[in-house]
Amino acid sequence: MALPRSERGKGVSRLRQTSWTQLFGKPVAIVCLTLWGMLLGVSATCSGPAILQTAPTATAKPDVKLLYFGEDLLNPSEEGDVVLMCVVCNRGDSPVPANSLQLRCLALSGLDYTSGDITPLLPALAPHQSVVYRWRLAPTGEGPMLASAILQSAQTPAGEVPTVLQIASTAPPPLQGVPHFGSPLPTQKAPAAGVDAQGAWVGANRIGLRLVRTQDGRPLLLLSTRNGLEWQMAGMAWPLLRVCSAEDAIEPWWHAFYWENTRVQNSKTSATLTLVGSVGRLWHAEISFTVQPNTASVACSLRLVARANLRLRALQLPRLLIPNTFAPPPANGTPLVLNQDDPNPLEQTPLVAAYHSGVVTSGIIAAAAPLTNLRWACHQGSAADVSIIAPEWQADGGDPLILAKASLVVNFRLFALAPSLTISDALRFQTP
Repeated sequence: MALPRSERGKGVSRLRQTSWTQLFGKPVAIVCLTLWGMLLGVSATCSGPAILQTAPTATAKPDVKLLYFGEDLLNPSEEGDVVLMCVVCNRGDSPVPANSLQLRCLALSGLDYTSGDITPLLPALAPHQSVVYRWRLAPTGEGPMLASAILQSAQTPAGEVPTVLQIASTAPPPLQGVPHFGSPLPTQKAPAAGVDAQGAWVGANRIGLRLVRTQDGRPLLLLSTRNGLEWQMAGMAWPLLRVCSAEDAIEPWWHAFYWENTRVQNSKTSATLTLVGSVGRLWHAEISFTVQPNTASVACSLRLVARANLRLRALQLPRLLIPNTFAPPPANGTPLVLNQDDPNPLEQTPLVAAYHSGVVTSGIIAAAAPLTNLRWACHQGSAADVSIIAPEWQADGGDPLILAKASLVVNFRLFALAPSLTISDALRFQTP
């Protein structure tokens, strides 16, 4: 399945210091970055982290995508430097020959390389196989920290510009400290939700969420599950929500959810945490998380209200990053490739996506389409130490028109089950 179009011209990643919307929220910045891409031999439709463009060919070819590029949130650095992670996945039905593609990590501003290969050639990748790269960079203190990742052809005749398959970018969350993945709740005896200095939380005796507010107002979701008497990290969601839309006759582009207010509701049988905010200037947004006792799932409901007549192209639900190991990975450009797994029993089950790691199975389940002309598209990739689930609804055909003051409701569920022996355990959450 194809990933959605992303912010046009966004070929850089801003790290910690400068507001993403200030850097890239204006047409001038888009034009500047597009020109920068053209200088590299890239077409004017260079993309962000969720788009792939491949050179046309008459034969079957790999469908290679950059699933993620940004700070390594699962293994954050406490030493003041920046560890960038890039996940590359072969989503096609044909293999990627070794050394046929090249990945480039570019430090554009405010960063300096420390060690390792920043222009690695990709190893051979079987269909649906992934590889992870990490680089450690040191802040220079001179200007905003900007970086980009470029996936390009490696076998290019002399004198020709390599074909660029994709430019990936992201806006890593500016956090005050390393996220804490322990118990998300003050108590685990009954469903409860609350607000504290770090953000907000909701959970019951089997599952819990903690929402950390970044310095620029975006929410980072930490998912935990209870295994016996201990709480265990099950994954992280970043970004929490993005919408690709625009007013009529304007090319849609991506806007992130910004968290403004919080509501909590507690009862004997359930607890609900609601984040209230905006998605750009076009949408009012509310996203609710409801838990009940003795279940390992969280009922989620997103409500979007249009502030003008607009076209909707895609709606990105929480992007899950799931750790496969807690061993510190190398950050020197060394590829980490996952061996092929057994056939996934969930591949033939629509609207269900999950990964099994250790004794934990976690993932997401979508309800019915919020509009009849939206189709479900869930992009997955797994490598040696991280798995990624990138779910979204995409316009099937023309971008649907949403009238001002109209509301759009999207229901889905997050789940994390422990102990779990097989990914097939995810199927028990399929029916509400």
